[in-house]
Amino acid sequence: MREVQLVWDATTDPLGIFHGLTDVCSYIKVLCHLEIAESGVRQILELEFQPGKGIDDVAALPYFNVESMFENNALVVWNSHPLVRMATAAQNIQVLPPYELAEGEVRITVRGLPETVGQFVRMCRQTLPPKHIKVQRMVESGDDLEDRLTAQQFACFKSAAEHGYYQQKEGVTLQFLADLQGVSRSTLQEHLKSAERAILERTAFDLVNDA
Repeated sequence: MREVQLVWDATTDPLGIFHGLTDVCSYIKVLCHLEIAESGVRQILELEFQPGKGIDDVAALPYFNVESMFENNALVVWNSHPLVRMATAAQNIQVLPPYELAEGEVRITVRGLPETVGQFVRMCRQTLPPKHIKVQRMVESGDDLEDRLTAQQFACFKSAAEHGYYQQKEGVTLQFLADLQGVSRSTLQEHLKSAERAILERTAFDLVNDA
């Protein structure tokens, strides 16, 4: 799995994507998604209005269809903002609530398969260029490194790491590790090369997208 945070500067918005939002609201927090469709997302929002603005100004925004309002300026809306529609059109990713417009920035976090998250990031760069993209390190079982390797490749790499092979620990040789795994030296070496290649590919993704 891959998790990426994207940040847009809503105050210097050359494409005018967030212009209407910042005119009406000083703060927006998307608390949850109630329904997701190709046309947009049904959401619960928490708002703080700009001076002199109110619910009627939110309802006048072309991408908000206000269904109901609760106390503390919480709304149920259908949101068809271009950024929302782009996210819902992407396959195999999730936009993770809560996310918000605050202090002049729009921040969202997406999670999904590495390839599809990478496609979404590239699409954002082309159509709605973010100010900042941060690849989050996810530490969990089933991390994408293990997903990319066979069980034996992962076991050999894990054994090498645990025994200090990459720290050049004395006595921890390829033959020593091969004997531990019950494979030939050449087989162990191929398994380590596969694991190292997967790590380099993931690191390259991070370097390209963590900007």
